[in-house]
Amino acid sequence: MTPSEKFVFELTKHSFLSFWSYPNPKGKKDNELCDILIVCDPMVIIISVKEIIPTDSGDIKTDYNRWQKVALEKSFNQIYGAERYLNTIERLKLFDGSIGPNLPKKTERIYYRIAVVIGGEKKMPLFWGDMGKGFIHVFDSISTRILISKLDTIVDFVKYLSSKESFFTLENKSKVHIEGGEEDLLAFYLSNFEKLNTKSTLTVVGAGLWATYKNSNANKIWEKEIIDSYFWDNIIEYLIGIFKSNELETDNNYEEFEVIIRTMAKESRSNRILLSKEFFDFIEKPDIRARPVASYSGVVYVFMSVERNESREKRRFELAGRCLILRRHTQNIHTVIGIATEKNDGVKAFSFDVVYLYKLKLSEDEEKIADEFINKYGWFKNAIKK
Repeated sequence: MTPSEKFVFELTKHSFLSFWSYPNPKGKKDNELCDILIVCDPMVIIISVKEIIPTDSGDIKTDYNRWQKVALEKSFNQIYGAERYLNTIERLKLFDGSIGPNLPKKTERIYYRIAVVIGGEKKMPLFWGDMGKGFIHVFDSISTRILISKLDTIVDFVKYLSSKESFFTLENKSKVHIEGGEEDLLAFYLSNFEKLNTKSTLTVVGAGLWATYKNSNANKIWEKEIIDSYFWDNIIEYLIGIFKSNELETDNNYEEFEVIIRTMAKESRSNRILLSKEFFDFIEKPDIRARPVASYSGVVYVFMSVERNESREKRRFELAGRCLILRRHTQNIHTVIGIATEKNDGVKAFSFDVVYLYKLKLSEDEEKIADEFINKYGWFKNAIKK
């Protein structure tokens, strides 16, 4: 990887987690497909990174035309070519020649295209939009660092990209004049409750809007609120580390494990605040063995803490049973994830068990088993409304 590619990859790996960020995957005839590919079903983000220092001939128009051709147009061609090739395959080939994970179903993939162009900051203007084969976002090194660091979950990041793509139609593009960079447009988006809209005939997004937003009270409050939420990120990365080191106590099946991690990773930053706070509150109450928590994402979680001497098999059985009970009594919720660990007893060592349950509809036998768990063990007996 070039230094520029490594710079972008490290940002994506940190924000979108290592499990879905692939540097320099292979394409047709084992040529490099793109610089970074992020795959989190159904989302596929194609990133091309180019570092081109503009020439200084004394003619700014000539310099820009040259820079545009080698920096922007080459990126656009690489991105569209990568997408064409991806549409012919079901599975990714990694940079080392090994076979990677299955790609999302072709009919369900949602592509996002990003060109990161480094070297012309503050000198060369960028342009972006639909270049004929799909919308391409164009960032420089400044906006890349800000966007990926600020929108540091896959959900929050693609929500911004989708909002931008939907808004900047030919009809709306004439209503917005951007004097600053992408980071100023991001500030406009965040200041308007994560929406890009304008009711006026012309909205000017001025240079310096990001600096104003960054120093605002609203942003300072948000920066404090999100600190606890990184606990959720840490759980995900911890589980990924255990999986990669082949230390799972159950089967090391990629597909089964990935769907659990992907579901947890699809929680937005605001949802992670809620989930982390609920977990911290729960773990500080040793008398409560299990607690159900509903996320705004539509997923229900079961947090469970057990005595350190209880067997892993027993706690996995109970965790699965509690997940089944919640699915039985939350008819509009199809996904339940259980997370169990040891009680907060002052010992630093810990472990996690995770259970994933997805059911559009329970069978009569499954409903019967869930009811038997309540009657036999008393699991969630007081929490279930008759």
